[in-house]
Amino acid sequence: MKCTSKVPVWRKRWWNVIGFIAVSAMLLGPVLACGSGPAPTDRKPKVSCDVKEFANVVPSDTKITSAKAFDTPVNYCKVEGYVTTRGPGPNSNKVNFMVALPDNFNGRFFFVGVGGSVGRVPEPPRAQLTAGYAVAGTDTGNQSDGLDWSFGVDLTKALDYNSRGTHVSTVAGKAITSFYYHGRGSKRPKLFSYITGCSGGARMGIVAAENYPKDFDGVLVSGAGTARINVGGNRIFFGELVQTLQRKPEGFIPPAKLTDLENAVVKEFDAVDGAVDKVVSDPNTVTYAELVKLNDREKILTDAQMQTVRLIVNRYEKADYPGRPANLPTTWSSIMGTQPPPWTVAPSLGKVFQTTSQSLFGLDYDFWTRFNFNDPRQITEWLTRYNEVWELKVGNPDPYLEGFRDAGGKFLFIHGISDSAQAALQTVKYSNDLARFYGGYEDAQKFYRLFNPPGMGHCSGGPGPQDLHDVGLEALANWVEKGEAPTTLVGTNPTSKRSFLLCLYPDIAVFKGGVDNPGKLDPNDYRNWSCAPHR
Repeated sequence: MKCTSKVPVWRKRWWNVIGFIAVSAMLLGPVLACGSGPAPTDRKPKVSCDVKEFANVVPSDTKITSAKAFDTPVNYCKVEGYVTTRGPGPNSNKVNFMVALPDNFNGRFFFVGVGGSVGRVPEPPRAQLTAGYAVAGTDTGNQSDGLDWSFGVDLTKALDYNSRGTHVSTVAGKAITSFYYHGRGSKRPKLFSYITGCSGGARMGIVAAENYPKDFDGVLVSGAGTARINVGGNRIFFGELVQTLQRKPEGFIPPAKLTDLENAVVKEFDAVDGAVDKVVSDPNTVTYAELVKLNDREKILTDAQMQTVRLIVNRYEKADYPGRPANLPTTWSSIMGTQPPPWTVAPSLGKVFQTTSQSLFGLDYDFWTRFNFNDPRQITEWLTRYNEVWELKVGNPDPYLEGFRDAGGKFLFIHGISDSAQAALQTVKYSNDLARFYGGYEDAQKFYRLFNPPGMGHCSGGPGPQDLHDVGLEALANWVEKGEAPTTLVGTNPTSKRSFLLCLYPDIAVFKGGVDNPGKLDPNDYRNWSCAPHR
C-alpha cells in the first residue's frame, strides 16, 4: 500500500488537532487526500434537510436542535443536536454533536477525533465532505478551551469525555446518516464507519474500540495517550518539568539553543542508523550520557540546562514513563514552551497538570505550591485518583481489543518515533503486550498494525513524513473494505520533498546504499530503502 500524492497544506492540519500538550489550541483542519475515499456515488438524500425529519429517528435521549443546508465546499445538510446523559455524578449532562451529510454520499461515516480536552464540536472537514463522507463530531459533553480538564470534578462529564460522549454521538450520527440516505426502509447497504485522530483525538478512537467495539469498522490513531499507555504518568512528568522550570528558570532551553543541539546531534549520530540522510532514525542511539559528552565538547548548553535535559531524556522512574527521544531536541519546545520562565501565565503543560489536578482534588487546588514531586505518596495518590476519575468505564472494557477484533474491526496505529509529548516507546510496549496476548505478532497483525515513522514529532513536525493521516486513512479503508492489510506505507515531507518508506513494526527501514553509499543512491527516495527485522 503506497501513496505519494502531494497533499495541500490545508489538508494536513487535521493531524495537529488540539493535542493536550499543544502550545496553543489549533483549528481542526480538513482531511483526506490521495484517493482515500471512493468517488461520490448517486446515493442522494431521501429526505429533506429539516429538523422535523430527524426528530423520530434518534434515541429518546437525543434532541435535534437544527438542520441547515450549506453549499460550500459542496452541497450538504448539517444536523446538530445533543444527547442527555446521566451518572455516575449527581447531575445530568448534554453531549453536543453534529453530522454533516453531503448530497453525494460515498457510503462512509467518518468521526472526527479532537485532541486535548476537546471542549468544542468540530466543523466538518471540507475534504471529507468533498469526497462524499458523512462526517460527525462531538464536544464529548464539555465546553473548554481544549487544555482544561477541571470539568472532571463532575464525574458525569468525566465519563462523557472518557468514552460515553463519543459513543452516544456515534449512535445518533449513524441513525441520522442511514435515515437521510435510505429513508425508513429496512434494507440498507453497509455503512462503513471510521474514526481518526491524534493525541487526545487518538484516545477517542482507542477507548471506542475498548468499550464499544462495534461502533467503528476502522480506527486510525497517532500519538495517543490512554490508561494502557500511561497518560497519567506522562502528566506527572509534565507537572514536574514546568514546576522545576518555574522555580529554576535558568534551566529553560530556548528554541534557538535546541536547534543548535539538534544540529550537533545529527552531525554526530546521523550515520549510526546506516544512512547519512540528516535524520537520526533510532532515538535509542542518543542517550543522556552521549549528550553530556557531546555538550562537553561543543559547549552548547549550560550546566543548569543540562539538568533539564536529564529530566527530559532519562526514564521518569517516579511514574514509570520512558524518557523523551533525544534525536530531535527541537520537539522539546512542545513540552517546555517557547517563552522563558518565570511565567505569569502558565505554559500549556502547566495548565494541563493544574486543571487535571483540580479535577482530582477540587477547584481550589494549586499544584504549583502544594505538590511535592519528591514525595512518592503524593504521586501514588495522584495517579490513583486520576484513574478513578479519568479512566471511568462502561461495562467491562477490553484492553486487548478482542471484541473489536471479533467484530471484524481493523486498527492502524501510526506513532512518530521522535514524539516528545507522548512517548512512542509506550506505544511500542502496548503493541508488544498486545502481541503477547495473541501469541505473537502474526495473529495480532490480523487486525492491529503499528508503524513508527522516523523524524516525526507529536502528530506532525520534524524532518519526517507529514502526510500520514491521508496515507493511513487510505490504507485503513482498503484493509476494512478490500481485505488489503498494509505491509508498508509511504509518507512524504513537503518541505524537503523527501519520501519515506515505513515498515510494519517490528521491522524497520534500511537504506540499500549503506553509510558509504558506493552506488550514490538517493536516501530521499523511498525506493532506495527496504524493510528488515530490527537489529
